[in-house]
Amino acid sequence: MRVLVVRHAVAMEKDEYIGHDDFRPLTLAGIRKMKKNSKALAKLVENPQLLATSPLVRAQQTSEILHEVWPDVRVVESDELRPDKKPQALATWMNSHLESGLETVVIVGHEPHLSHVVQWMTGGHVDLKKGGACLIEFDDRCAKHSGQIKWLATPRFLRAL
Repeated sequence: MRVLVVRHAVAMEKDEYIGHDDFRPLTLAGIRKMKKNSKALAKLVENPQLLATSPLVRAQQTSEILHEVWPDVRVVESDELRPDKKPQALATWMNSHLESGLETVVIVGHEPHLSHVVQWMTGGHVDLKKGGACLIEFDDRCAKHSGQIKWLATPRFLRAL
């Protein structure tokens, strides 16, 4: 199984947004940049079967942009991608979907949660920039330190592809 880990695109700053943080949206520049990033991601990762997103608005908007380049992918919301969840909870959720024969899963979430997830899954450290991505491969099930980081792409790199 392969897992493409994507950090949500550039969102409004917390001090700019009046309202609950769960509803903080992407900026227009964040949307524009993520559309370019998504085209590159579609070249690097073909035909994922599942796109899981955090329930927070900025992650959902990022997932909508990714869905444009992978229109056949099934999109689901996962509470396990909320910023306060433990990596083990996400691994359990992902393993429950493995039985359906998934080969490639895309997850969209937040920092520092995603860095903790990648470190738990692989033992390696990454710093995901907004709109950046990382591909992890597993031989079998998702478990602590069972994955291998195949590549890490910054947003700038993705837009240059």
